[in-house]
Order: sequence, then C-alpha cells, then structure tokens
Amino acid sequence: ASAAQQAPAAAQVAEVPLHCAEDFLILFDLNHTLVYRPWGEGDLDVQCAGVHVDYLPEGPCRHLYHRPGVTELLRDLRGRCSWGFCTDMGRTQALDVVRKILAHALQVQVQEAAGPALHIVGHAEARSEQVWLFDRSHCREHRPEGQGAQEGKPVFCWSKIEAETGRRRVNCIVSAVRRKCADLGNDCRALPCSRFGQDEVLACQ
Repeated sequence: ASAAQQAPAAAQVAEVPLHCAEDFLILFDLNHTLVYRPWGEGDLDVQCAGVHVDYLPEGPCRHLYHRPGVTELLRDLRGRCSWGFCTDMGRTQALDVVRKILAHALQVQVQEAAGPALHIVGHAEARSEQVWLFDRSHCREHRPEGQGAQEGKPVFCWSKIEAETGRRRVNCIVSAVRRKCADLGNDCRALPCSRFGQDEVLACQ
C-alpha cells in the first residue's frame, strides 16, 4: 500500500483550503516511515522495481530505500499546509536523507540549511518554499517506568518543536515508531502508520 493509504489522516490534510494552510502543521518521521536505511553495507543491497534506491555520502547506513507513495503524498500536501520532517537522527545525517527525499519526490533542492526552517526551490521556480526539519536536538531522552538505570531512547519533544513553529490549530506527527511520539502531550496528534523496512522492500521485488 502507498504511504497515503497507510497514513490516511495525513493524506486528508491535502483537502485543507489554501487560506487555512498556516493553521495546520504535519511532520513526517524518516526512518521506517518515509524511508528505510539498512544498517551496514551488506545487510540489504537489492534493486527493486517498485522502490527507488539512493546512496548516502557517509555513515553506516549507505543505502536509502524510498517508500512507495511518498512522492504523491508530498505533492498533494505542498502548498496546502505547513509541513516537514522530524527525526531522532543527528543534523548532518538527517539533512542528507531529506535532500534525497525532496530531490526524488519533488525535484527540488535545499537552498538554505540553517536552523530547522529549510528553504527548497525547483529548477524552474523563482520563489523558494519553507519546510521544517527537526532533528535529534528537538528530542529528549525517554525512559519508561520500570526500566531502571537502562539508557533511555530519544522521543520527539513537542515543546521544543512548537517553540520554532509557533502555535497552530492542528498539529500532527506521522511515525511508524510509537515510542517516538510518547512526549507529544495534548497539542500534537500522533498519526501511526505501518512500518517500512526490509520485508516491505523485498516484497516490492
């Protein structure tokens, strides 16, 4: 199924009237939501007819598999709400992944990359458009009760994100990993979607 089918609430935002666009914010997680990055060079190295594959410049996860349907989803959202990405990756890795997603889905490039507000522009476009990128610096460590001294894992911190975006009427984060949305509170809605990983990539062969 496409990303739009697996996250129907996200696709419905595309029906928002243009004059209400700034009232709505939707952010997409990266790993296992929009893309799959196998860990290690030999973990998965296949070419699939139904999945676009990119290659990242550095790091242990060099292959980047794009989830089918993401192109259509982002094209529908563009211009109809404030949107972007959030991840528990560091800034450099996250920016590499987002550049690949935007180039493949929308044929645009990141023009500026200072802070969470990115500016994207296409080859034939005179004006740039703003999208968001929130990385690990906008997360906090979450340790569930009963975990003891075990190291916590990063979750999205809504208070840090909202400090950058400003208050909106409707806020959504789409993620296949429920744990990452454990600290959203009442002002942001978590929209779960199915996981996109190795099995899903291989099923597209």
